[in-house]
Amino acid sequence: MVVWRILAATAVALTAAGTLAGTGWATAADPRPTVVTGTEYDAGQAAQASKDAQQDAAIGDLQGRVSALESAQATTTPPTTPPPTTDPAPSSSSPPATSSSPAPAPAADRGPSGNTVVLADDFENGFDCGGAWKYLSNQEYSGACAGHSAGTATRLTFPTGSGFDGGHAARFELHPGDLAANGERSEIDTGSGSGANIFHEGDEGWLQERIKVGPGIDPAQQNSTSANNFYILTQWHAGAGSPPLRLNIDKDGSLSIGSNGSGTVPIKTVLSPSEFVQGTWYDIDVHFRMSTDPSKGGAEVYVNGVKKVPWTAGATMADSDSYLKIGEYRNKRDFVGVVYFDDVRLTTP
Repeated sequence: MVVWRILAATAVALTAAGTLAGTGWATAADPRPTVVTGTEYDAGQAAQASKDAQQDAAIGDLQGRVSALESAQATTTPPTTPPPTTDPAPSSSSPPATSSSPAPAPAADRGPSGNTVVLADDFENGFDCGGAWKYLSNQEYSGACAGHSAGTATRLTFPTGSGFDGGHAARFELHPGDLAANGERSEIDTGSGSGANIFHEGDEGWLQERIKVGPGIDPAQQNSTSANNFYILTQWHAGAGSPPLRLNIDKDGSLSIGSNGSGTVPIKTVLSPSEFVQGTWYDIDVHFRMSTDPSKGGAEVYVNGVKKVPWTAGATMADSDSYLKIGEYRNKRDFVGVVYFDDVRLTTP
């Protein structure tokens, strides 16, 4: 400690001396001459520069030694505060810590524990014709999927590496003029009539699906003179007429849910244009109740586990049954549209 104080004091003294010396010949020991020639001035400046350099070196050496002593003292001095205690063991209800971002919080839209799965398709085996899906509708083929010899058409493919998890997804492609029935469409559906995946009055369900919209879609562009601009990605369809409930790309580029004709659920924004980005996967989860009664039917929507649309009442059916359709259905457009679906899951209580 004594050595450290001596060195520190010496460093301060040398620093002060160097500062004083740097003022020129103003000290009593070295009075400044009244007249200085150019040669004398240059020689004096050179001599002073040499002295300054020596002084700076000495000061730097002392400062380095002082820093070394301070570092040594810091490592040998015991801490004045006790070490922190370790975190308590997590309770049984706490989720385990992970290095990655936590998964979306479980929500009712994914289906309460104990629900019955009536449809589940990750598309790893291509088109599940006759299982989850009954019908195929696009410009190349429209009808019962069992009637199509290849089981699918080229407007619907399942490319390797296209899925949410790197596996397979259902890729729907739609070209201008791809007419099927009364619009441009590339869709698959569960079919109407009877069956576990057909909904009737009062039925409740949860639909989970991952959706990614490919580049090139221009929601505002259309050729139809109708004021009804629609670009539907998912429909809960009635036996006839417009879908009472649908997910739609609006002309401003947002994703919405609501009625497209025969239903009465008010249109609500699910994702704003800035939130709904082309080329990005979204986990879209819809909790719904089927009813022709506006006070009994309705829907709510979660995206990536976050509620985006609260429960919104309205008629969700137009007749005796309702069935699910996914893909693309739009009024006339001038561009090729591509949309991917993965991990479609439908459950009921």
